[in-house]
Amino acid sequence: MIRTSSPRDGFDLWFLFIGIAIAAAVLLTILQALSQAADPAWSNQGGVRVWTDPATGCRYTQAETGMQPLVGPDGRPDCLRRPQ
Repeated sequence: MIRTSSPRDGFDLWFLFIGIAIAAAVLLTILQALSQAADPAWSNQGGVRVWTDPATGCRYTQAETGMQPLVGPDGRPDCLRRPQ
């Protein structure tokens, strides 16, 4: 009897899909870093990526929940701590 497929065929495809997913994640990370590096509003403040709003001068940091105001040691947002 001739076998047209082996039990491992589906298993091998999982490695292909996982490899593509990892490559896509790495590519997206690189593209995000390059796009932020090209924007002069982005900077590093103590190892944290910070975006400065050109209109107001307020600084924000990127968090899991989205852009959050950069806060000082007293807990107040950066815009309230600096003189306008």
